[in-house]
Amino acid sequence: MFGGFTDDIYERAKKDKFFEDFILKKEYDGERVCYPIEKPIVVFGWEMSDNMEFLLGYDVFEVTGRKLKITVMTDGQKGGAYCEECAKSVCMEIFRLDPEKLITSIFVDKCMYDKNNFACKVNIKFTIRDFVPIEQGG
Repeated sequence: MFGGFTDDIYERAKKDKFFEDFILKKEYDGERVCYPIEKPIVVFGWEMSDNMEFLLGYDVFEVTGRKLKITVMTDGQKGGAYCEECAKSVCMEIFRLDPEKLITSIFVDKCMYDKNNFACKVNIKFTIRDFVPIEQGG
């Protein structure tokens, strides 16, 4: 299972003009990455988190949440600054592709060199609001 919100964002990104200069992949599609990386790669995945959050007005509130995981990989020879700039642009576009405003927070790891992929890489996690559609009808 890939994840409903993640599927929606992935499909929107595939149709979006901004992502024409990127290679889009799903995390568990089994498709290999070709080297060297010529175009930045954006990998879409998801995870469930089971953690404790401290919220204002509550003592301890247990939260189980969905996270959209995005990994941006660029050619290692272009350097970390280029990778970070791509990741920043991708973040802004992901927010734009979420008109329902289901993304509630974002966490961005440091840019790192991935020697297994000969690439610079940034991992980004978006926390997703639980969404229950309002039933329409009379």
